[in-house]
Amino acid sequence: LRSAGRLGPRRTAGGDAGASATAPTCLCSRCAAGEEERPVRSLLKGIMAVRKDDPVETLRRRIDDMALLDDLLPFAMIAKARARAKLAQACEERVGDPAEFLKDAEELYEASMDETALTLGRKGLQNIDSMRRRLAQVRDRLE
Repeated sequence: LRSAGRLGPRRTAGGDAGASATAPTCLCSRCAAGEEERPVRSLLKGIMAVRKDDPVETLRRRIDDMALLDDLLPFAMIAKARARAKLAQACEERVGDPAEFLKDAEELYEASMDETALTLGRKGLQNIDSMRRRLAQVRDRLE
């Protein structure tokens, strides 16, 4: 999985398979802290609640929340892929000046496709095809 900048997932090496029960199971900040240091569930719910008619500040905050979620959970998850696709769609369909968020939409769609392919494999092909169509539309609008 490639690093997709501030909007995409990052790959982190896992921990030792023979580690004790008290040792972190991976190198992410959440596991290293030994507990959930940030409200991951509320971040995910906030991102999933994004709408195209949200204020610009809210949309920017949700993009930042996605980057924070990637820092807290630096591995591929289908829930993150879905949240990323929903955020990309809100950026793409932004009411007002959508051009401001088209580049973000492009990056989010690309990262979501990568994450979907990684987590779902062949089962995710239909989702990926749908995102590819939306990504092509975004790219056409960027030109």
